[in-house]
Amino acid sequence: MTALGALIKQAHPDWSPMMVKSALMTTAYQKNDYDPFFWGAGHVDPNKATDPGLVFDSNLDDWLAFLKGQGLFTGPGPTMDASDLNSASIAIGDMAGSQTVSRKAMSVGSKSETYTFSYTGLPGLTVTPSATSFTAAPGSVTPWNVTFLRTASAPLSVYSKGMIKWTGNQGHIVTMPVVVQPVRFQAPLEVSGSGATNTVTYNTKAGYTGNLSYSIRGLQAATKFDRTIGPDAACNFNQANPNANVAAGNATVDSFTTPADASYIRFQLFNADTSASVHDLDLFVYRAPPAPAAENYVLVLISAGGDSNEVANTTSAGSLAPGARFKIYVHGCGVDAGGGSFTSFAWALTGSASNPFSSTPANHAVTIGQVDPTTFGWSGLPLGNRYLGRVLYSDGASTMAATQIGVSTR
Repeated sequence: MTALGALIKQAHPDWSPMMVKSALMTTAYQKNDYDPFFWGAGHVDPNKATDPGLVFDSNLDDWLAFLKGQGLFTGPGPTMDASDLNSASIAIGDMAGSQTVSRKAMSVGSKSETYTFSYTGLPGLTVTPSATSFTAAPGSVTPWNVTFLRTASAPLSVYSKGMIKWTGNQGHIVTMPVVVQPVRFQAPLEVSGSGATNTVTYNTKAGYTGNLSYSIRGLQAATKFDRTIGPDAACNFNQANPNANVAAGNATVDSFTTPADASYIRFQLFNADTSASVHDLDLFVYRAPPAPAAENYVLVLISAGGDSNEVANTTSAGSLAPGARFKIYVHGCGVDAGGGSFTSFAWALTGSASNPFSSTPANHAVTIGQVDPTTFGWSGLPLGNRYLGRVLYSDGASTMAATQIGVSTR
């Protein structure tokens, strides 16, 4: 694939990498065993890829907005829903009722061409474009969107698969793989707030008609561990013998015990809670069963990204057992000579919150496609800590989704 991309780049030296990728995808062909999760866009056709008609391009700002929408970038700029990244495919992993996705098609043809919309597959969905055809001059960019609507025949939590095609009157056929998973309810996994007294508002969306109820835990103050740590230039954590790293001074260890009635446990590190000399910390969590069982600690959670923003969650039966014992190891993978300091945080959410929310949404009826602004408030939180809450959404028969709410007063 790399060689094919190089050949297309040679033919079109002014094309971006995303334009090259788009050309390879939209001109691919599919055989009878085709499935987008196994084959991607299909089998590449290098000759056609040099003349795709339309391409879908994106730049650095687009990708930063995409990463920000995923919670992976916290810098300035807008936020983008992952499904709206201007790629040559469309994927929606959590469509509650309906969703509209936007794209921008750039013409790389040698003459004006009129493209007509069609689609195949996508059972259980109605598919409606903003325009059924458009005419694109060479070099022009045409924005368009398409709305997917779940019908009664579409099963929930199962991907509907198919293709969108733009067929040109000059011989180009632009094929985009599409996967859409209808869900019963859509809610963000994480939201954050700050301040001793404040509120946070976010949107949820119903994929059904019926009643919506909330099960709320928190806010719960974190157990804090303020520690110093030395560097490990080799970035080599001994998972079989983590205490060797502790003895060498490039890891710390703290203990945590699951209280009664726990339903969710989290261990977390934040870049903001490290000294300037700390650049990359990794998190390793070991667990032993409650006493009087032997303290046979087993590695159960790892978070080892490229900075010091690390998080590990668990709702496993073994972790939620009252008295379950944890050893929390933090490894100094990227620490300057001379060492540095950090704070780690641990929570176990129970039915008895240390600082209950001061305002919560009321249970109510919803209809399919309904968007609800959802507000939680808090007041009088002690300064200098981090707090965690969790919201479970139910239709009366089952839990449909969950949102974790983090609040900082540091």
